[in-house]
Amino acid sequence: WSDARFISAHHRDPDENFAAFKTASKIAILAGREGAASWIADFVSALGPDYRVFICENLTLDSERIYEADAANIAARQTASSIVLLIRKDALA
Repeated sequence: WSDARFISAHHRDPDENFAAFKTASKIAILAGREGAASWIADFVSALGPDYRVFICENLTLDSERIYEADAANIAARQTASSIVLLIRKDALA
């Protein structure tokens, strides 16, 4: 993960330029507030279909959950404390 790009959407919507991330092979988004899910869904949609998206909720807690999602799933959820990982499909091969 030393080559991953990190974005914080924890306190507010980031001012990130979506296009600047299209070449990143790994992106980690720190979320955990109401409203972050819709920004993340827009971000995932803007990047296109080249990424797989993994939601990591409540890490280290008894309610920990890790699952794969797409933009529609993200927008429909208001996740608790979470990290969203985007990994280019060709990086997983």
